[in-house]
Amino acid sequence: MLPSEVNAVAARYRLPQAFAEAYKNLALAKLTIPVGRNSTLSAQTQLLRLTTHLASFRELIDDGYTIETPFDCDSQHIAHLVRKWIVDFKQLPGTVENKLTHFRAFALWIGKPQIVRPMREYLERPEAYRRSYSAQADKTWSGNKISAIDVIGKIAPREPHIAIQLRLQLLFGLRPVEAFLLQPRHISESGMLFVNRTSEGKSVRELPIETPEQWQALLDAQELENPSDGCMIPAPYTFRRWRAHYYYVLHRHGLTTEEMGITSIGLRHEFVNSQYVAVTGVQAAVKGGAEVATKLHRQGLLRLGQVAGYKSPNKAASMLGTHTREPRPRPDVATAIAILEKVNGNMSRAAAALGVSRACLYRLVPCTKLVAIREAVPCKE
Repeated sequence: MLPSEVNAVAARYRLPQAFAEAYKNLALAKLTIPVGRNSTLSAQTQLLRLTTHLASFRELIDDGYTIETPFDCDSQHIAHLVRKWIVDFKQLPGTVENKLTHFRAFALWIGKPQIVRPMREYLERPEAYRRSYSAQADKTWSGNKISAIDVIGKIAPREPHIAIQLRLQLLFGLRPVEAFLLQPRHISESGMLFVNRTSEGKSVRELPIETPEQWQALLDAQELENPSDGCMIPAPYTFRRWRAHYYYVLHRHGLTTEEMGITSIGLRHEFVNSQYVAVTGVQAAVKGGAEVATKLHRQGLLRLGQVAGYKSPNKAASMLGTHTREPRPRPDVATAIAILEKVNGNMSRAAAALGVSRACLYRLVPCTKLVAIREAVPCKE
């Protein structure tokens, strides 16, 4: 981000001048550095990280904490914020985990990585507050008894650009941002549609064009493309202004969770579920479908990875839901520690021996005990 952009965001939070200046210097030097990846952060993620930090510092100061510089931030401050997010603000586990991710980056900035602990260590009953990585409700429009074709037809006369973007989401499984930025003429000789995932043009993926409806939608989109850059944002709108207008129009037509129980992302869910049915012949679990054989299910996930842009099969599965099963018995802590000591702290081998996931094992064994086990492993000459 540019210094002017950082200054503009920081000014909203009315932080003490010395603190704000120190934080801005840190952010300008460190903000583009990711945690655990090699590429730089997108502009959207940088902005989210910036606002998460600044809003949290404002909360700490309002709650009576004295922090003169960002380097004063300590584990007690993070613990206070987590309790406030969960108890006072009733924020969802995914929201809190995302905020902690941003603060792990901040902790690295100031050379204090130990001040941010796993979320389970901030909670007395972690099992009662867990993030779900699988769809819990049917978000498709058809699942909420709404005809996408009818709704799009009502929007088209006054908002043709939004109508065609909704059609593209339905037929290609695009995210709203991808529909905004799509260049409908950007098609390979082999019939693959190129899709930009960000406004910076990064993370380009290719989608197959397989049906007459998809080709017709692209032809209709070409008639509405912006002549200056070929995307679907009409002149003179900027990306930010068009996004605001897009959601205003959807709200005006009742396409919100509060009014109709749906959002435009439900069209992507519609596409993903239809592709899963095409491969397996069975509706997804979230729509009440029966459980299919593991091999066939994996073929369905592979197809979703190709057409929906998922790098991990688990990401694709998150939109399908899961079938309820009897929970596996959880090993006791003493048994888990004994197995870990036997395999010299190797989490993968211990998890396999116990018949649980590595994530379960991390939740089960205290971090201090795991560190002690690993430190006790004799060094190889």
